[in-house]
Amino acid sequence: MRDIVLKLGHQSQCFRICEYHKLRNELHMFEEGFGHTAVELGPHTNKLGPELVLLKGVTASPDALLDWLATPHMRGMCTRMYSLHPDTHPAQTKEDLIKELLSHPVPPDPVRLQCHPRSLEEYLQDGLPNWNFHPRHFGSVLQCVEIDGLYHFALNSKRECYLYAPPKEALDRHAGCCRARKKLEEIFTALGMLNQHFGLAIDIGAAPGGWTSFLAERCTHVLAVDPAEMNPAALQENVTHLRSKAADAMSDIATFGHADLLVCDMNHHLCDTLPVIQTAIPYVRKGGLVILTLKFFGIGRDRTRWVEKIRNDFEGAAEVLQVLWLHANTVNERTLVARRL
Repeated sequence: MRDIVLKLGHQSQCFRICEYHKLRNELHMFEEGFGHTAVELGPHTNKLGPELVLLKGVTASPDALLDWLATPHMRGMCTRMYSLHPDTHPAQTKEDLIKELLSHPVPPDPVRLQCHPRSLEEYLQDGLPNWNFHPRHFGSVLQCVEIDGLYHFALNSKRECYLYAPPKEALDRHAGCCRARKKLEEIFTALGMLNQHFGLAIDIGAAPGGWTSFLAERCTHVLAVDPAEMNPAALQENVTHLRSKAADAMSDIATFGHADLLVCDMNHHLCDTLPVIQTAIPYVRKGGLVILTLKFFGIGRDRTRWVEKIRNDFEGAAEVLQVLWLHANTVNERTLVARRL
């Protein structure tokens, strides 16, 4: 058993990891062995902080952790992973850290340093002159993390040295269809639906087609409702493009029967999208799912007031199951999942 510290790319991602971890028995984002608690470390605001999250009591193997970091919803998000042994007492000061490390035998092979904050690396190199440090050719990795003023450390195998520098294109938040598609892929993963097949799906505000193309791979038929032009790649054989506003398309939608899925990722505030979705819910079969991107003003974490409003608006028509802050959501978005009553 060990504790895992993840260095992420944005403080809000730490919060999202912790929220997912609370729901690990309900959703499919964590397998067994990924710890009993997740904690957002260090002083932080909604946007700023050390970008560290601690998973306590992890029993998953290093390979399982690396496989998880390579999943589509995690890929490119974590830049470093620190593996710490909870039975090793942390050092009170940097000087104590040096003394503790000097009390151990010098490793026979070169060692790579991974520290947070990064300034610790130079300090340790100066304080351990007999150690052979090398950033690329090494047999083990010395990992040190400052947490609440204490210095946690471990000498780990090369396999536990995780370092990822995402390419520029992976950081592009305006990747069109591809970026939008990641939201739906993540929610399907969280709900355990990635390998399921569905009948009819209705995609409100479908253009340019990121969600439509994802649904077309998993549904018998997709109705893409949007007055705008669709990306040709999204217009597969099982896609019907209703080129009109959703409010004007309801009579046409009705001719296709009841849908298994109703989804919407329109780029409008939820005050504008909710009335449209409420109008379309009757065309979803009982037990079918409604998946809706909620777009807000501002970057606050607490959206409880809005969630309660949606519950009231959907009362009698659909039951709100989850409101999640997906990794693929922006800081202004959440994703709602509801079931047709």
